[in-house]
Amino acid sequence: ARYLLWVGAPDRGRARRDSRCPARVEESLAHTTKALSMYLALTTVERVLFVDADVWFPTMDGFGKLEASLDAWMDSTRDALLALPAPCYKQFFGAAVVMASRSPWTFGFFRRWYDLRCGPKDQPSLWSLVLATAGHPDLADAVIQTYHDPRCVNATSGELTKDSCGGCEPRCGYYAAWRLANRAFRDRVWPEANISETPTLYRVTTPLFTPNRLVAYLPNHAALSLACGPAALLTHVKWLPKRHRDLPLDICGRLPPDALFKGPRDDRF
Repeated sequence: ARYLLWVGAPDRGRARRDSRCPARVEESLAHTTKALSMYLALTTVERVLFVDADVWFPTMDGFGKLEASLDAWMDSTRDALLALPAPCYKQFFGAAVVMASRSPWTFGFFRRWYDLRCGPKDQPSLWSLVLATAGHPDLADAVIQTYHDPRCVNATSGELTKDSCGGCEPRCGYYAAWRLANRAFRDRVWPEANISETPTLYRVTTPLFTPNRLVAYLPNHAALSLACGPAALLTHVKWLPKRHRDLPLDICGRLPPDALFKGPRDDRF
C-alpha cells in the first residue's frame, strides 16, 4: 500500500534549541520539518518518498505516470537506504525529493540532520552528513562550519544569511558551503565517475553510490531522470528559470504580504 502524507511548517521566530547554531531565531521555511517527518513516517512504514510542497506534476496524468515508474526508479537504488536524484542545476545533492528505507542507520541519519538544523537552508547539513557517510569527516566538518560561521549572522534580525559577511575572507555562509561541497563530491567522493560538467549542471547518467552503498545518487539525465528534462515526471520551482517562477496574477491573484511563502524577505536572508 502507498500513502500520501501532508507535512506542515514549523512556527516562525521560535528560539534556537541547538547552541551550536549561531542564529538567534529559527528558520522561516519548512526545511527543518523534512528530516523530522521522514523519521516519524519510518516508524510506521518500511519506505518513504518525500516530495517538497513546491514540486508538482507537469501533466494531468502525472501521478499515474509516477506510480508506474516508481518501481524501476527504486530498483535503481540497489537497496541503498537513502536515495536522492541529482538536481537540475549546478549542485550536488538537493533535498526536494528524498527516498529512505527504515533501518537504524536511517533513523540516526535523520536525527542528526534534524539536530543540525540552522538558518534558511537544510542542504549544507545534508551535504555534511553524506560526506561523512562517504568516509570524509574532515570535509563534512568543513562544510557545516562554513555554513554555521557566526560572521554570516545578520546583526539586526539574528538570522543566518546565505552570503553576507562584509567581504570577509575566507568566505562563509550557504554559498561558500555550496562551493566547498561541490568540489568535495566531484573531486573526493566520485573522482572517477562519469559526471559531465555543463554550464548549468553536473550531469549524472547512471546511479552513483557512496563507498558503503548506504546513499544512492540518482541520474538527472537519460531514462532514470525523475525530475529533470522535458520528459521528467516531476517539476520543482527551483529548477525553473527565475522568470518562470512567478504565479500568474490573473489566475492566482497577489499573495498577502504576511503569507508564509518564500518571497523577497527570504531571498535576503
